[in-house]
Amino acid sequence: MVFVDFIVLNQMVKGFLRVDYLVAIIVGLVMYILGRNVFISHKTAQMTNHSQRLEEKIDKNRSSSNLTVKGKTNPKDK
Repeated sequence: MVFVDFIVLNQMVKGFLRVDYLVAIIVGLVMYILGRNVFISHKTAQMTNHSQRLEEKIDKNRSSSNLTVKGKTNPKDK
């Protein structure tokens, strides 16, 4: 009985590991990662603008860190 289950499982795995499935999974993961990075940079830019407005309300002469809008180090600081 266990041997029969192993054969059935082995056939299922062979069917799942087809090249077209693997390519689809890899393409999907790449698209997800790229989309996530775009989303994070967009949200960082939104939050940077929000933080700058709040800082200006409290103290107009205050500046937190002079990061770029995308959250990267200012090129002048390198």
